[in-house]
Amino acid sequence: MLFRSLEDLDPGRPERAQVEKIVREATRCKEIVQGLLEFSRDMPSRMVPVQVNRILEEVLSLVADHLLFQHIDLEVHLDPHLPRVLGDKNRLEQVFVNLLMNSAEAMEGMGRLTVTTSLAPEGDRVRLAFSDTGPGIPENLLGRLFDPFFTTKGVGKGVGLGLAISYGIIQKHLGRIFLEQTGPHGSTFVVELPVLTGAEESGGREEEEGE
Repeated sequence: MLFRSLEDLDPGRPERAQVEKIVREATRCKEIVQGLLEFSRDMPSRMVPVQVNRILEEVLSLVADHLLFQHIDLEVHLDPHLPRVLGDKNRLEQVFVNLLMNSAEAMEGMGRLTVTTSLAPEGDRVRLAFSDTGPGIPENLLGRLFDPFFTTKGVGKGVGLGLAISYGIIQKHLGRIFLEQTGPHGSTFVVELPVLTGAEESGGREEEEGE
């Protein structure tokens, strides 16, 4: 039996969860295409107060079912007391998915991936770290990681836009994304986002609650 939309599926049907996941992935593909367009024209972002832990948990629940993650030991350490940041939920999801998938591909689907959130020592930035146990990144490539169309993947396995797009997205959030360390035992990419100020907090509270 064919269904015209998700609403046609009874909440009790066992296949509903899979259909919901397909819908979310299709929406994410749309966001990725929009991200590609950012290289040719400036596109507005919907910046509202968000909890990065909540966004990250949703992303992790999606990638956990990916074939690449079937033999990866995923360790997650989220600081439950993180302040909110001003962000575009869809754009941040795109960055997190890219970093997670890059780590899994670097390990070729075997290893340990550790995801950590914390408050920077200065207290003005939320910090997200993605650490893998892959082979590391050659020193001669470090200066090109965020260049558009540069990729360390084999032919046909990547277009080299993921990190470049992520860099642009985080810049628009007034944050930074960087490779903290790399070596034969793995690599760690870090995203830092500024903590929401008092004025921003009061101005955007209702919008986040309506997500």
